[in-house]
Amino acid sequence: LIKEEIQSVEEQLAHLEPITRNPYSKGTALSPDRENRNLFLDRHDLKDEISLKILTSETMPLFLIQGQRRVGKTTLLKFLPELLDSTRFKVVYQDLQGFGSSRSVSEWLQDLWVRIDEQLQLEGELPTFNKNADALDTWEQFKDYLSKLNRLNYKIILAFDEYDAALPKMFQRNVAQSEDLLGRMRSFSQHQNDVIFMFIGSAFFSELKNPNWGNYFVHVSNFRVDYLSRNASLQLITAPTPTFNLKYEEGVADRIYDLTLGQPHLLHFICSELVDYANAKYQNPIKQSDLDYVLKEKLLQKAEQPFSVFWEEFCENNAMKKVVKAIAFQEAFEKNSHFQRLKEHGYIVEQADGNFKMRVPLFEQWIKLYGYWDE
Repeated sequence: LIKEEIQSVEEQLAHLEPITRNPYSKGTALSPDRENRNLFLDRHDLKDEISLKILTSETMPLFLIQGQRRVGKTTLLKFLPELLDSTRFKVVYQDLQGFGSSRSVSEWLQDLWVRIDEQLQLEGELPTFNKNADALDTWEQFKDYLSKLNRLNYKIILAFDEYDAALPKMFQRNVAQSEDLLGRMRSFSQHQNDVIFMFIGSAFFSELKNPNWGNYFVHVSNFRVDYLSRNASLQLITAPTPTFNLKYEEGVADRIYDLTLGQPHLLHFICSELVDYANAKYQNPIKQSDLDYVLKEKLLQKAEQPFSVFWEEFCENNAMKKVVKAIAFQEAFEKNSHFQRLKEHGYIVEQADGNFKMRVPLFEQWIKLYGYWDE
């Protein structure tokens, strides 16, 4: 009797223990100093391309790390010091999404100056900054400061994360001055190879007008951060950490990949919700019906990212949304500039019959559910 009672208590306690810990990140970037660092996968090809370009260039190009929102650009940036040789490269990180486009170009340069000094732990007093200073005067002082850094034994990467969230609007306030500044930045970049400008964002330079960035940064080296490969995606789903205990019935993990095509945010969201679901229901392995529930009740909601970001931010007007809806519903549409932009940014793909479809099936499902709301 006592053995039966002990066994009953152990069974009850077992149900209080989670099946597995939840290692996934639904919105924040992965970081090398966090426990979820093991979830950083499939970006070593980019690391090799970037480091090779830096090491073999006689004059230093500008770098554009471009990709859709929520594909892991910031994560790649956070791991860049670790991926590159830290004795030869130092990365100075500036998050422009939180900087604010209402601030001035001079304030941007001054903030960057402070960050370089702090992150590289350089000695010496900083100048007294004036937020209302002329942008070109500030640049000339900043350029002189950068020129003195070539005495260091490493290359400095100035990484402007989410640059397109702030810099284009800042530069549009005084187009003539901004054109002059872009020209001076280009000249500085072309005549030295110790300081690297690295812009990270979703916009191509050719898309930024007044001033036209593409006219000045013609020597830019573009690197695309895209979705995860099938192998990396399946590893993220089934074995993200060595102690991951959640199992999937045959075909479930493959279906998750087929629905997301390796879009990182969608993968993390679905897997995180499935872990929470499994722990709450004490369900192991995960079945197709469990995945259906999570997709319907948790993911395919009107305000859920990255769908809402695509629809409200990337699809900047009703004309573009009309093209997207036509593609999703397989209706006739004009192959205009909106179509070209969707194609260039990798949201749509051509099929064998020459027609186009949404690249990620879950994006298509979301548009069919909510695209008509804006009509």
